[in-house]
Amino acid sequence: MKLIIALDGMGSDKAFELIVSLGPHVDGFKINHTLWERTSMFTKYEGELFVDLKLWDTPNSVCSVVEMILEKGATMTTISTFNNSEVFQCLHQYSEDIKLLGVTYLTSWNPEEQFQITREMPYIMWRRHIERIKKYGFIKNTGGPGKYRGGLGLIREYEILSDTASLNVRSDKRKFPPHGLFGGKNGSKSYNFINPHSEKRILPVLMTEVEKLKKGDVFSHEMSGGGGYGAPVEREESLVLKDLVEEKIDIRNAEKDYGVAIIQDKDGNFIIDKKRTKILRQQLNVTNSNIIKKLK
Repeated sequence: MKLIIALDGMGSDKAFELIVSLGPHVDGFKINHTLWERTSMFTKYEGELFVDLKLWDTPNSVCSVVEMILEKGATMTTISTFNNSEVFQCLHQYSEDIKLLGVTYLTSWNPEEQFQITREMPYIMWRRHIERIKKYGFIKNTGGPGKYRGGLGLIREYEILSDTASLNVRSDKRKFPPHGLFGGKNGSKSYNFINPHSEKRILPVLMTEVEKLKKGDVFSHEMSGGGGYGAPVEREESLVLKDLVEEKIDIRNAEKDYGVAIIQDKDGNFIIDKKRTKILRQQLNVTNSNIIKKLK
């Protein structure tokens, strides 16, 4: 085990003081790009020099930086795992000279940067030449109906780009989907499909054997939706309309689950049909009352 002291977030003067005082007692120091610009302070240091750069660029650019920090005495650095395969092939030549640590999610990003990288993730994975994300988003009508609707399930579809691939999946919530509470209804079930647009073969929730895939195969994972809370008929009509406009539910579910009739006006805007909604909600209240009586 090695003890490496992080010097991030401090000025060069304070960092130099720590190098002098702690240098004989620790195995190395970790520095960021700001301190890297003052490399003269490490000229006589013989321990581990961890330069945390989180390199993410073209193969030539990343490898050029690695060569430069090697010349200045670096023994470790970080490489973003979002780089494509060509970057890692280029870096292989330095594997005996410097420790290359892969980093994924960068905690130093601010919230705006974190949001942006999340949006770009499908395209980043595409560049890795292993798989292509064909679909990534929410699934309509998957949140359990309720006064407070359950969260929508997510879908991810991966197309295999390599010649072969092995798949193993551990999922849940198919036999027993997320439960609704206090009159809320259950969320949708979870599913795993192979080639959902052709053979649509359903995989077990917990696979006991690895599934062999080939180039062009598509694996689709549908996460379950959250259970609803409270009776759906008690959900505010305006929120049901908002869910429809935001494509979280469709017109049929708005009527069937929430008793809200929605039509389009002459300009194509969705509006609530107040008269029909009143009738639908009265019918739902009667149905709910009958169910409660049977349960008692």
